[in-house]
Amino acid sequence: MKSTPKLFWVETNDHDDDWFVVAYNAIAAKRLHSQFNDYSFEKHELLDDSVIKATPVAIISEQTLQNYINNIICFQCPHLLC
Repeated sequence: MKSTPKLFWVETNDHDDDWFVVAYNAIAAKRLHSQFNDYSFEKHELLDDSVIKATPVAIISEQTLQNYINNIICFQCPHLLC
């Protein structure tokens, strides 16, 4: 069974770059956040909520997620028909 995408609030212990992230689970949200912010957390740190924490705040429907992805693609490549 495929998991449902969720909106997570992701925060680090320094609170320099806390953001909302859409992901299928907390670990994926933490990993995405750390990659975009050039944090280099080890695997065990991603599991530790005192280092980086991902709190689910909303469920996102697959259709909403797909619409969002399509809009990003359309914005980045305006010559494509959407």
